[in-house]
Amino acid sequence: MKKTLLLSVAILTFMASAMALGVSKKQDAENSQMVLTLIQKGNDAFYTQNTEEAQKAYEQIRDYDSDCAKAYIDALNDIEDHHMQKDTTALKVEKEAEFEGGKDKMMQFLCKTIHYPEYSMSNGEKGKCFFELVIEADGSISKITVIKAPSPLLAEEGIRTIKLMPKWKPAEYNGNKVRSHYTLPLSFMIR
Repeated sequence: MKKTLLLSVAILTFMASAMALGVSKKQDAENSQMVLTLIQKGNDAFYTQNTEEAQKAYEQIRDYDSDCAKAYIDALNDIEDHHMQKDTTALKVEKEAEFEGGKDKMMQFLCKTIHYPEYSMSNGEKGKCFFELVIEADGSISKITVIKAPSPLLAEEGIRTIKLMPKWKPAEYNGNKVRSHYTLPLSFMIR
């Protein structure tokens, strides 16, 4: 169970790190996609306890010369430290964190701020990205994790947009403002 949790955290940490690197050129996008495919292959093998196949995929990723591969290796190397840190995020809240002004204001902000990546648009990349945010007790966003994304470029744009958000109204528990998680879906549609 601990290994499964650590690998899951490594993959999510990698995704956030890789997206933050700024994959924008066609070749970088293709390299990133190859690395993501290898990670999925290794992840599937790990969960089905096929350690030989998981190790083989890991070695291929390690030999791959790209920023995404390096970010994944860094995430694996740092995962024990990440796992050992005490998480002070509230598991239970009475009032959820919300964007200042509510959902309508958030939609206005997103419509004004999101820029559909040109490469993604021209290649028909579309779909829904899911991000997990940590909203601090002061309303700031301290951590953005990619849960699911149809492409690295769409995830990168989601992260860029989220980083531009103003402070939120934090969650509350027992009348106190608390740190909490918030799952944010962002849709990318070509019309």
